[in-house]
Amino acid sequence: MRGAVTLGDLRGRLAMLSVECAKCGRAGRYRLAGLIANHGEDTGLPDFASFLAKSCEQPSSAGSLSYCPIRFPDLANLR
Repeated sequence: MRGAVTLGDLRGRLAMLSVECAKCGRAGRYRLAGLIANHGEDTGLPDFASFLAKSCEQPSSAGSLSYCPIRFPDLANLR
């Protein structure tokens, strides 16, 4: 995604990336090195959030494509 922060941009700034969703309560932490190895350093955070949201086990309303709004709370502390 053009202009988006990528996983590679976070290298050297974070070891773990926290992920959370207020809608379904999903939360976790991922090793950044593992994310880069599996998804590539050029993967934008919006694309990674979309990937995570699509794998959510919470049922969406019938016929809805309303995915969970994934947030990365660690990013607020980076400058």
